[in-house]
Amino acid sequence: MLQNGVYKTFNKAHGLPSDIVYGVTEDKKGNIWFSTGDAGLCSYDGTQFTTYGMAQGLSNLEISGIKTDALGRIVVAHKTGLNILDPQTN
Repeated sequence: MLQNGVYKTFNKAHGLPSDIVYGVTEDKKGNIWFSTGDAGLCSYDGTQFTTYGMAQGLSNLEISGIKTDALGRIVVAHKTGLNILDPQTN
């Protein structure tokens, strides 16, 4: 990831919940969202990671795709369907 003109590498040692990342998107506030293959969804605000799993409403932790929609929501695709997360309320 490019941060302040410098490429940075993130993995579990830096706070990601998994080293398996399938997708990345950015929300309207500039937070970076990562979809993982085995540990749910994760956001990064430039300082720290926040993990979202089944307790936060995801139906499945094996996320295959992620996208920000026109309303700024995070659309999450997994093998059992879709979840839509609103960063404004979560």
